[in-house]
Amino acid sequence: RFQTGEVDVLVNVMTIREGMDFPNVGLVLVLNADSGGLCRDTDSLTQICGRAARNSKGKVVFYAEKDSDAMLQCITKSKERRRQQEEYNRARNLVPVSVPAAAARHQLGANCSKLEHRPQHHQQQQQGHQKSTASTRRPPTPTSPSPWRDVEVVTLEERFLANSVNGDGTPEMPGVNGISAKMAIWLYRKYGSLDGIHKAAKEGELQKETHIGIQRNKMFADDNTIKTIKQGVQLQQRDHLRRERFALNSQRS
Repeated sequence: RFQTGEVDVLVNVMTIREGMDFPNVGLVLVLNADSGGLCRDTDSLTQICGRAARNSKGKVVFYAEKDSDAMLQCITKSKERRRQQEEYNRARNLVPVSVPAAAARHQLGANCSKLEHRPQHHQQQQQGHQKSTASTRRPPTPTSPSPWRDVEVVTLEERFLANSVNGDGTPEMPGVNGISAKMAIWLYRKYGSLDGIHKAAKEGELQKETHIGIQRNKMFADDNTIKTIKQGVQLQQRDHLRRERFALNSQRS
């Protein structure tokens, strides 16, 4: 509903931090940014800021009574990344643009709305045209659904894998285009590990899987693809371990 424009504002504690993909987010407001703790440390604030990174005009506003160390570190890190990105763009004559998927989904929602309100006489004319041309059309080629269509995240490790594939808009966890989280989980279960998937791809075995194909086989055979996914998983594992330690220390105190 947010992606199609039906909902304009999301209010939540963890959604903006946990790897959900909202490419059309243009403004992120962080309340109590100076409170510290688990959701207001440097890494968490950096992840939250990453939500606005896919919008070329994205902004982040921290609401706080004072500048905490985590806020200052996050701001310094963001400024340095922006400097590096702008320098990279200038050297290659690149102009940043927002992720187009959001606009496409919004347009899809608008088109569906128009179809629902199409005048009845126009629908009848369209149906008549379809009847007259039905005999000249070739029947559609049946396609089988992908084997990972109904895959659900079961373990914590699978959640880390899904988040890493989707990415969070930060350089540490940029995500991987062309690979879905469900596909990655399905392959992970079949081959036992990311290294197992990587090996099968290098040997050309992966492209024999239903709905994988040569292009995705090449992506999984690429060392950088596996490295990117592993980096995102390791980042989340460290973050999860810090949270567990924080919770344990809180209980003891």
